[in-house]
Amino acid sequence: MAQRALGLVTEQVKKKTALGLTRSMAYHPGVQHAIAEMVLELEAIGPSRPDRG
Repeated sequence: MAQRALGLVTEQVKKKTALGLTRSMAYHPGVQHAIAEMVLELEAIGPSRPDRG
């Protein structure tokens, strides 16, 4: 479920813009940092187990 959430966030942040930015939120350092923290947390958990639902 966490991997799906990361995928959704990554997709949406590429589409979303802010009034003060000319590019998408994907280029915002704070957003990049938050997504990087999510990735690190997922990697710490280990590989997903598709046999468990």
